[in-house]
Amino acid sequence: QDSINVVLAANTSLVAHFQLCVDVISASIIESGNELHPDISEDVKIYAYEWRLNGFLVSEDSVLYNPVDGDYTLTVRFDSCEISSEVFEISRGNYQIVLFPNPAVDWLRVQFVLGEQQPLELALFNTLGELVWRESRAAFMGQFNSTIDVSALAKGTYILHATTPTMSYSRRFVKVD
Repeated sequence: QDSINVVLAANTSLVAHFQLCVDVISASIIESGNELHPDISEDVKIYAYEWRLNGFLVSEDSVLYNPVDGDYTLTVRFDSCEISSEVFEISRGNYQIVLFPNPAVDWLRVQFVLGEQQPLELALFNTLGELVWRESRAAFMGQFNSTIDVSALAKGTYILHATTPTMSYSRRFVKVD
């Protein structure tokens, strides 16, 4: 228990016996579909999450979406405790960015993970190869989980390109009214 009530009617000696957080609670990683979720052995209110890929911080969200291949660890903080999971390896080989909903009406969610800091460019092209939207980030690393407003686009098929100096991904999506 986190508290006790003691009635002190006479001289009383109290001795506290503390346990290390890692002796009481554990954290591990569960893969569910295309997501990594925390698995905490006790029901506690988590104050902070840190997902690391190959030792580098990639997200502070409670869930890691669409993880790329590599070694993941999770550190959680609560009360005055900090615990970390064992290494969880992802090795799929065929990595793709995730776009949804597809078909899209007003917005398109884009999810992927970059394991090293790099310049990132996202670009949308119509089927004629014309650029219709672009976003650049000078230095990006970690979980990309963002929404693109596609409400002003004409209905049709589009291609999203996500490129860095070391990788390039393309995915098609359909815009409907």
